[in-house]
Amino acid sequence: MEAVREYRPDLVIMDIGMPMMDGYEAAQAIRSQPWGKDVRLVALSGWGHEKDIQKATEAGLDQHVVKPIDAVTVEHLL
Repeated sequence: MEAVREYRPDLVIMDIGMPMMDGYEAAQAIRSQPWGKDVRLVALSGWGHEKDIQKATEAGLDQHVVKPIDAVTVEHLL
């Protein structure tokens, strides 16, 4: 969160299963900021069931990608 707040990137690719604050909470925190409305948020997760994708969408993430991520997918996201 500190890095996003400081650098205000156009794109954040974040793991969902992070310690202390998971990716869903981080997405909600980013979206709650005035500058966070336009950040493209992508979940990178080992979980890929429909309920996981729906939870990511509800948290404010724009896209959900299942690990492992390949170079073509990263290039497409960029």
